[in-house]
Order: sequence, then structure tokens, then C-alpha cells
Amino acid sequence: LRFLSAEVTVNNNYHVGGRCVVELSADAQTWHTVGTLEEKGTIKGTAEELFASPVETLYVRCRAEETDSGKKAHFQIYGITLNAEVDTDRFTGQGETLFAEEGDGSCGADTRFEVTPLYRGAETLFCRVTNKTDGELTWPRCSYRAAADGGEPTVCPAAITRTDAGGAFLAAGESALFAVDLSNRPAAKKTVDFTFCFDREYRFSEKINLYRVQDYTRQLNAGGEALDLSWCEPDRKVPLRPTVIRNREAEPIVIAAPRNDFEGFQVVVRPKKDLADLDARSSDLTGPDGAMISNENIQVRWGYYHFVDTPTDGECVRGWYVDALVPMSVGGTGEVGAPLAVAAGDNQPIFVTVYVPVGTPKGEYAGALTITSREAGGASQTVSEIPYKLTVWDFDQPLKNRFETAYGFRPDFAFSYHNASDEPTKRAVWEKYLKSASDHRISLYNPTPLDGFKVTFDKENLKAVFDFTAFDAEMTRVTEKYNVTSFRITPSGIGGGTFAGRANTGLAGFTADQPQYDRLMASYLGQFEEHLREKGWLEKGYVYWFDEPEEKDYDYVAAGFARLKKYAPGLPRMLTEQPSDSFCDTLAAAGGNVDIWCPVSYNFSPKEAQKRVAKGERFWWYVCCGPKAPYCTEFTDHPAHELRLWHWQAFERGITGSLIWTTNYWTSSTAFPDSRQDPYV
Repeated sequence: LRFLSAEVTVNNNYHVGGRCVVELSADAQTWHTVGTLEEKGTIKGTAEELFASPVETLYVRCRAEETDSGKKAHFQIYGITLNAEVDTDRFTGQGETLFAEEGDGSCGADTRFEVTPLYRGAETLFCRVTNKTDGELTWPRCSYRAAADGGEPTVCPAAITRTDAGGAFLAAGESALFAVDLSNRPAAKKTVDFTFCFDREYRFSEKINLYRVQDYTRQLNAGGEALDLSWCEPDRKVPLRPTVIRNREAEPIVIAAPRNDFEGFQVVVRPKKDLADLDARSSDLTGPDGAMISNENIQVRWGYYHFVDTPTDGECVRGWYVDALVPMSVGGTGEVGAPLAVAAGDNQPIFVTVYVPVGTPKGEYAGALTITSREAGGASQTVSEIPYKLTVWDFDQPLKNRFETAYGFRPDFAFSYHNASDEPTKRAVWEKYLKSASDHRISLYNPTPLDGFKVTFDKENLKAVFDFTAFDAEMTRVTEKYNVTSFRITPSGIGGGTFAGRANTGLAGFTADQPQYDRLMASYLGQFEEHLREKGWLEKGYVYWFDEPEEKDYDYVAAGFARLKKYAPGLPRMLTEQPSDSFCDTLAAAGGNVDIWCPVSYNFSPKEAQKRVAKGERFWWYVCCGPKAPYCTEFTDHPAHELRLWHWQAFERGITGSLIWTTNYWTSSTAFPDSRQDPYV
């Protein structure tokens, strides 16, 4: 990778005095000025003379100096952006900036050398070292002190090695890149404070992000010379390129599950050379007295890494995160049968998920995962056999949840992305998503998007006329086959909206203040409620007609809930809002009430909930664009186990359901007006 050109942009948003000088260099010795600034503003430019030939390494620095009038420097840099042209079409990298504070040299510095700390590697600090004397010198000594999580500093031994092919000496005036080994630094959970003593004292702090520390995987001794293999639980997001890898001692893979449930693990493959292809398959699992779990019940998938350019919050880092799980039959290009290439040193998780069918005898089952890899440029293959065991517990997971789920799903997005334009194709696509939701014990807002009920309004006789034929047949099928526990009801005529805007209240051309509206709504919602009661679906439904009201919306919302209670008192009424005494008084004054309160998780109040539960109401909760850390979230760059913990938290609090606004919000016409987003980018 070489730089052909580059443009740097520096934003100075706070300026008291002095001059900001922005410079570029190819060797950290000769610096080329990009621009200067003596007030708030932006410096944007390049140093064309630097790129007369391709540059192997590019350094950017911001330097503070006094102005000509002697005004000392006092300003803040809010952002540095580098846009560069490189001589390759394929490049992936990530990093961060560390700011070092210089001391006065009282640490016993060796002034024969000039040392410039440049950048951090996974276990290394790279420095430019220059011999300032007239004679030849051996490499400089190096030691450092480090303090973990604000504790007392300890002296850490460190090897320092020259990175080029040069000898053991630095000639007079010679400069070279050296690597300082940091592997002996103390283990920390949050921060490590480093102090180095070179030609002067350098101090900097490193924030530990646990995502980049891979210290939970257990070593697998099956990869031979070609692969480093380890394994861990499936709810770990293993980084693509960890800062620290400390595999635990070898431990056999053992998992356990009841019948009618899923359990799994992941094997982390880290090749020592580039792989042209990687494949993995599971055997059947054999158990007591010849019992078997067929590999038809075992999914083997590879983890797809998505790049998060903007971290969600301060607990996250920019980088690559596993999210989508792709069948092994689909290669790295997204095509069936295509190879799955893996770069040397990168992690590639392989996820194994076992379903234990109903009727499976209890006991211990054994099988193996076979991983086949082929190095790039070679025909030879490496075959690794990884045994694993499953204990089947002697009970069945219930077919249906007691915990309710209300998860949004956009069928139109699914049909669009799968290029499903005709009805048979749409039904085939929808069936797969229904099964996936059921496997994960999720009920989607609308389980019958292709088979809704039909209703017409007889304005002369003020009656609603329903045709439930297609709806009844499909709802019966999906509730029995996929164990649907809840579905969303969005009745016409009530109005609706969000904190951002409201819909008009009216039905078939009649407004809410007309007597015709009253009679027609009574016919419409009364028939609908009675039909759901006859079919046994009334308690599964929930009316979700207004979203996230603000205080300014409370009167409007209260009036809507009063109408619902008047015309269809048996339909469960849900609202994505937290209760308060004043809002509940407004509801009561209007003649309505909320059956299911669904606040965003950080607004859930046990005290307020206790008041409403005493009145027969119940609680769900939801997460969406918020909350962020330290709460459990659904963000790609947060730990995967947070959503599991979220439901345990619900159990602890007596919350009976969870809601997700949309599970497949893959694109937005606002953000992508010309074409739909590729969610794999």
C-alpha cells in the first residue's frame, strides 16, 4: 500500500491564541506545511511536493507555535480527516489516535537519541529513533512504567527491536523505525497509563475496549500448522483483528439444551496464510442406544463482518463487527457455491446451531465439525476434525412463549431485496421469514401480510361488511404452525400518528363529531372484536395506533383510547409511553385507559408500574435508536448478549413482553433516495 496523493482537513473550533500548523511527512523528519491558522476555522490542503513519487508511510501532525506577536498557543482541534489516493483497489484497516504528553527529561533520559512515538500496533509501540551524535551507537535502552485502571505504576520490561534490515548499530545521524514490545503491560479493564523514558518523558493513556480483547476463546488443538483454532459461546462478537489474543487452555466443546430448543457454539478460524476457501460441515450427532440427531437439524454458518464507521457511544469503537450469519453454502461473494476467502491473521467465526427435536431421548450426543481450508495459490487442503458433545435434558421447551413479543417487520423491504414480484415468490419468501421468527420465538406485527381481512362500509345503512375468508385461513395456519402469540391491530377511524404529527380522525368520510361516525365505528369495531373472540384470537391482538406521544399529544391520545374502549372494550390497547399520574388522570377523564404500557427501557419505572399493575394493566418495554450504554441495546457494535440480558431484566421486573419497532429497516428513502442501501456494506 502506497500513497499517491493526500488531502488533510483540520477543524479548529476553539481558539484563544497562537498558531496551528498542519504538516505532512513521509519519514517523520522532513515536514511539509499544509497550512496554518491563527483563529477558529478549517485548514484544508496538501503538500504536492511530497508526492513526486509514491509514499510508503504518511505522517500527519498538528503543531502549536506562538504567533509573531508572541501570543502563546491555546486552541482545540475538533477533527482531523485524511483523504488519500492509494495504489491498490483493496485495502482494509482501522486504528485510533493516541496523544502523548511530553515531560521535561528529568526521568533520566538518554539525550543521544531523538525518539518520536508514531503509532501503536496490537502489542507494540512504533517509534522513529535518530542517532544525534557524531559516532555509531547501539540501539537505545527502553523501559516503561504502566498503571492499570488508575492503580500504582509498575516497571515493565520491554524489548526494543529495529524493524528494517539494518544492523545492530545506528550510524551517526541515522534514523530507523523501532518496535517496543508492550506485551508485559498489566492487564486492565478500562485504562492503562504508560510512561516512557527515551530522550524525554512521554506519557499517554490507552482506553481498553473489551471488544478488541479476545481472552475468552478456548484453544483447539486441531488446526495443525495452517490454522489457529479456538471456540467460544455463540453470543460473543469476536473481533476481526483483536488487539490482544489470549486463548484459554484447551477445553472440549460441550453444550446442553432441552428438547424443542436451539443451542450452539462458534469456532474461530485464524489462518496463518491467506485462504482461498474455507468450508465447514457437521456430522450427525449420535446418542444413547443408537439415538441420533440428524445434521439436517444442525445449521453451520459463517459470520459476516460489517464495518461500523460511527460508534454508537463511548463504550464502542470504530471497526468490524459480526452480525449477519451466512449459510456455508453461500461464499464470500454472496453466491451459492462461491469460495469463502479469509486473509492471514483475520478471524473468521463459524457458528454451529443445533436444534433438538421433540421426542429426542435424553442423554449425551457426540459428533464432529469438519473444517476444510485451502491456501491461496495452492491446491493442498487442510482438514481439521473438531469433536463436540451435546447433552439433551429430559424436558421440552414449551411450544409457545409466555413472554409476548411484538417485533416489526417490513414485508415490502423483504420482497424488494429478494426480487419477489409475483405472489408465489412473495409467499415463499414470507414463509422463510415466518419460520425464522418462530425459531427465535418472535411474533411479528403482521403474520398475514398477504391475506388481510377485507372490509367495506355501507354508508347508507351505516354498517361495516367484513370478509374474513383469507385472513381466517392464514391466521389459523400460522398460529398453529409458527406459534404466533401476538399480532398488531391498526383500526381505521381512530386516527393515529407519532410525536411528529397526527392523522385525522374519521371513517368513510364521516368525522368524529358526526352521529354517522358513531354508528359506523360501533358496527366496525364491534364486529371485529366479536370475530376475534369467536376465533380465540382476541387476547393475542393489541391495538397499536399511536407511537411515542409527547405531553402535547396526551389529550388527543386519551380521546383515541376512549373511543377504542367505547366501541371495542375487549381489544387490548397498547401505547409506547411510560405512565404518569397526570397522564393517567387525562386518560380517565376522557373515559379511556391503556391495557399494555410499553415505555422505552430506560424510562421504565418500577414504582409507576406497580400502580398500574394493581389496576390490571401490564407492561412491555422496547429499545430502538435508544437507549445507549450502559443499557442493553440492539446496536451492532454492542455485545450480542445484551438482548438476552434484556429479557432476563424483563423477567426480574415483571415485564411481560418486548417490542422492536422494525427488525429489517434495511434502507431509507431519505438516506438513500436514489437506490436502496446494501445492508452488507
